[in-house]
Amino acid sequence: MNILVTTMGVSWQIIPELLGFTNPHFVDLFANHPSCLDQACVVLAKKAIEHNVKYIEVRCSPVKYAGQGMTEQEVCKIITKSFSEYHDRLKISLIFTASRHGEIDQIKQHVALAGIIAGQENEKALISLKDFDLAGDEKICSASKMQSYFLPIMKKCMPFSIHAGEDNPSDSIWEAVYY
Repeated sequence: MNILVTTMGVSWQIIPELLGFTNPHFVDLFANHPSCLDQACVVLAKKAIEHNVKYIEVRCSPVKYAGQGMTEQEVCKIITKSFSEYHDRLKISLIFTASRHGEIDQIKQHVALAGIIAGQENEKALISLKDFDLAGDEKICSASKMQSYFLPIMKKCMPFSIHAGEDNPSDSIWEAVYY
């Protein structure tokens, strides 16, 4: 079985290219538009199927994609609807990603959204929220300082990942695991 873990940002970069734009600065113009979000999901699903991928985990940041009249919940609905068309050929799970170098309010919004989405899921869901991912440099905000923000999803026993130790001493790994 082929498995792919990818980041939605990779797909964003495909859309302007498909439309004939070669300037990378155009990516930001498309990132918050519903039809581009839909097409990014479609392109990603079709490419995965083309390469015989059977399961894909897509890292995404719905709070960052909200805009152009879309709320973060509407972003999730668009992603789910777009990928659902391929559910018979491709199993898809989402991983919400929040970044330490973003605003704390965005991290809180992602955690709240994860709690809402996880509460709405059932066994029949075609797309599931599999994980919550905290990325970014620990020097900006340590794992122990982030713990209180994660309590709502910890109480729901939702899996989450914390990037640690990439550019910092091994103590940051211990802190991520035990705090």
